[in-house]
Amino acid sequence: MRVKKRKNYNRKIKAIIFDFDGIIIDSLPKALEVWGYAFKEFKITHVKLEKDFFESDYRDMAKRLDISKHNLRKMERLYYDSKTPIYLFKGIKPILNKLSKKYKMALVSNSPPVRLRRRLKQYNISKYFKSILGIRDGIRLKPYPDMIHLAMQKLKAKPEETVFIGDMEGDILAGKSANVFVIGASYGFHTHVKLKGADTIIDSQYEIIPAIKRIERDLLENSRKNSDIN
Repeated sequence: MRVKKRKNYNRKIKAIIFDFDGIIIDSLPKALEVWGYAFKEFKITHVKLEKDFFESDYRDMAKRLDISKHNLRKMERLYYDSKTPIYLFKGIKPILNKLSKKYKMALVSNSPPVRLRRRLKQYNISKYFKSILGIRDGIRLKPYPDMIHLAMQKLKAKPEETVFIGDMEGDILAGKSANVFVIGASYGFHTHVKLKGADTIIDSQYEIIPAIKRIERDLLENSRKNSDIN
């Protein structure tokens, strides 16, 4: 898929912003376990439990399904008590290592910062990110662009210099609202159907670096064309 045009072509990509769940860690099996319990326990039959069922904020999902706050807390306890392991996606650590040598990188997630930092420490990948942003007062969660704007501010990068990688429709909406280049990842929580607003869609973590290179090639090509016109 070709990269959509931007007004300022004389730029290079300087910053990469990552979502966490579904991009860095494979948390889908655990989410399916917990929501599978909810569907069975609360006799939810009018909705299918599949990838595109999920939303950026699980609280919105619970509200949509009329799950009470009490039952939502029960699901939260089940999630954190569950023994289903959450792994890094295979090969993601070398990918982060390679990218960190060329770009400034940040992590944005609709998760509590304590959970994020614990996971990053567990997997020994904190060192790759100059900024780690989770839920905080005064910052709206994705699909709003606030977290991406703040990440760019911390990385000292402009929208036309930034790539955001996410796996959910809310990520795509947030990235487009922030006017950054957006890579949608169908190996996470959403399929191509919900990721169609992205500049490009990848089906594997191994496509992250090639996708960024395509964006850079298209930027260079557009820059040359723009120079020829002028």
